[in-house]
Amino acid sequence: MKARQPLLITVLMLFSHMLFSQNSEADFKKVDDGKDWQFVLSPYSWLAANATDVGGESLRQSFNDLSSLTNFGFQMVSSAKYKRLILSLDWTYAHLATGMGGDLLTVDANVHQ
Repeated sequence: MKARQPLLITVLMLFSHMLFSQNSEADFKKVDDGKDWQFVLSPYSWLAANATDVGGESLRQSFNDLSSLTNFGFQMVSSAKYKRLILSLDWTYAHLATGMGGDLLTVDANVHQ
């Protein structure tokens, strides 16, 4: 089950993108429907990972490592258009996990003078 989980998440994300994506064909047609106001809401997601080398140490975090830190989250972009004036907002919300599930990062803060 553990090996199929990333594939299932990818398929669900692609399906939701197809379900909620905008019809870009409408952006290129000159349509005068007489409406002054237009509103658009679009959910989206970024699937991130982290890899870096610091002071000889190699730090790697996969998408599963980073997603285990959140309980719930979403991203959405919205825009309101009145004639030629456009207002756009981009939202990101994440409800982070409350317990320490393990050692993700250890910092040694000793000061030597």
